[in-house]
Amino acid sequence: MKKWSLAATGAALMIATASAGQDFAGLGTQIERGRLRTECSHPGIKRVRTYDVTSPDIPYSFNNYRIAFVADTHYPSLFTDETLVSLGNILRELNADLLLLGGDYQEDCEHVEPLFKTMMESNPRDGAMAVLGNNDLERCTDLIKSLMKDYGITLVEDTCVTITVGNEHIRVAGVHNTYTPRETAVSPTLKERDGDFVILMTHTPDYAEDQDISHADLTLAGHTHGGQVTMMGAWAPITASHYGQRFLKGLNWNSAGQPVITTTGIGTSRRDIRLFAPSEVILLTLHTLRKTPPSTPLAADKSFRDIPRARMHLSEIREEAKKEGQEDIPIPKKM
Repeated sequence: MKKWSLAATGAALMIATASAGQDFAGLGTQIERGRLRTECSHPGIKRVRTYDVTSPDIPYSFNNYRIAFVADTHYPSLFTDETLVSLGNILRELNADLLLLGGDYQEDCEHVEPLFKTMMESNPRDGAMAVLGNNDLERCTDLIKSLMKDYGITLVEDTCVTITVGNEHIRVAGVHNTYTPRETAVSPTLKERDGDFVILMTHTPDYAEDQDISHADLTLAGHTHGGQVTMMGAWAPITASHYGQRFLKGLNWNSAGQPVITTTGIGTSRRDIRLFAPSEVILLTLHTLRKTPPSTPLAADKSFRDIPRARMHLSEIREEAKKEGQEDIPIPKKM
């Protein structure tokens, strides 16, 4: 088992923050929780839940790398045309490097294209990756897969994909996941290497308990809607999980001690109601424990370190590098 630590914090998104708490769970793991409320400026989406993820396996080049995670839009439901506008605005404000999509996108095939179009207008620097949910396997499957290709969304099913910054990388895995995770194929993370940072996407959180997900540093899931209707947020009569309340929402651990984040999602199914199960978008920020960059000529060059540390597009960084006479050196996107 890898050593890692994960912190969940509420941070300003140019909207508003509320209270923060702190819990400790598991050796070497710190979790700080907060709420980021968005409903005033972004109707239909109650909050952005943020998690700061720290691991010795996160490469130096991925320090402060930002990942947005969206699941269970179920468009249209409580996820309306107005909510779609809110989602697009939030994703643009988050300015994520990578967008991950956790399935159950629609309640009607005609709404798939405007959903994908709006999300991809946020222009995540390293694109978007997705898995399918049970709704997507029940209807519109071929259309969804076709539109993913049209809008540059990579469908990750039972495989792992490499995300590269400079000469370092992380891995994103995805599984073909249904209501019955025990019947789903073995996790693609089993083939991954120690030392690589691996994020696993699965529509249902049960997969992380039903299957061996060795080498997964973090699992992202949806499907439960946080219960959708709960008793003051503490207990849900319907969880859509074999494990009851265990993986209902937020950060939890499987029996192997691996972290699982289950988003409450945005839309609704069956009935258009949410009660103490706020709709949300997830934002992950990665943090490295490595104190030095990889040993490359670029990392050792002082003029590169003098480039402003602002978040810039790759083209902007290349322009800065050219001014320093480094046009023949590959430039990582982040510092």
